[in-house]
Amino acid sequence: MKNDVFRTQKLSLNKGVKMKVLILGGTADGRKMAAALTELGVPVIYSVAGLVRRPALDCEILVGGFSALGGLSAFCQARNVQLILDITHPFAAQMSNTAVQAANGLDIPCWRFHRLDWPKHQDDDWHEFRDWAALLIQAQCYQRVFVSAGRISQEDLNSLSRACQLVVLRTAVKPDLELADNVVWIHAIGPFTFSDERDLFQQYQIDCLISKNSGGAATYAKLVAAREAQIPVLMHQRPVLAKANQQFTEPAACIYAVQAWLSEHLSTPSSKQEASDA
Repeated sequence: MKNDVFRTQKLSLNKGVKMKVLILGGTADGRKMAAALTELGVPVIYSVAGLVRRPALDCEILVGGFSALGGLSAFCQARNVQLILDITHPFAAQMSNTAVQAANGLDIPCWRFHRLDWPKHQDDDWHEFRDWAALLIQAQCYQRVFVSAGRISQEDLNSLSRACQLVVLRTAVKPDLELADNVVWIHAIGPFTFSDERDLFQQYQIDCLISKNSGGAATYAKLVAAREAQIPVLMHQRPVLAKANQQFTEPAACIYAVQAWLSEHLSTPSSKQEASDA
C-alpha cells in the first residue's frame, strides 16, 4: 500500500513460520490495515462477514464468520493465530467482546483499532442516547426522519413508519424487511459529499437525522448537512466494550506495534523452534 502513513520497514520472515495475525474486519479501516500489514510481510488472515462485498486483498480472506469452523477459539487454535486485531465496526459489540473472550481463553493478545468517534460541534443540535429503544421513542416526535445508522430491525422500522409521515432509510445492504408505503429505501455506500447530503435533506424535507456515532470521514457529511440546516440529530453513542489488551486510534501506531510484537514474538525460543520444525 503506497501511503506515507503506513511506511515502515518490511519484515523478513522465515517462510516456515506458521503463526498468523487474525484481523477481524468489515470496515475500510480493516481493509487498509490488512493491506498495509500484508505488504510489510506480516502473515495476515482477514475475516469479514461478507455482507457488502468481498475485499480485494493479497492475504488470506475468510468470509462468513467462524460458526461453521467451530467458533473463533477453535479457529485460532487450528490456524495458530497468535494475535487478534479487532478492527470491526465500533458498534459490532458482540464480535468485539467475543474476540476478547477468545483471546483471554487462549492466552493470546487481542488488540483493538477503532477510529475516533465524531466530536460534537458547538452548532450541532445533537440528542445523545446510549439506549437505542429510547432513541426511537424520541424519533416518533418528528415527521420526516432520515435513518442512516446501519441495519435496523423490522420491529423498529415498523415503529418509526407508524409514528412518522416519512422514513428515509439508507443502507449499504438491501434490508430483508417489509417496507411500508411511507418508507423510502436508498441503497448507497459512502463516502458521501456535503452537497449530496444537503440535496437529500432538501428533497425529502427531512426534519430529523438518526445516526450512530461511527466516526470517520466517509459519512460525516450528513452531520454537516444537518448542522447547516439546523436539523436535530438523534445520535446513538457507542457501546461499552470488553477491554482489549491494547487500544489504537492511529493506523501508524497500530502497525508499528504489530511489527514490534511480531519481531519480539519470533525471537522467543519457542517460536524459533516452531519455525525450524516446520
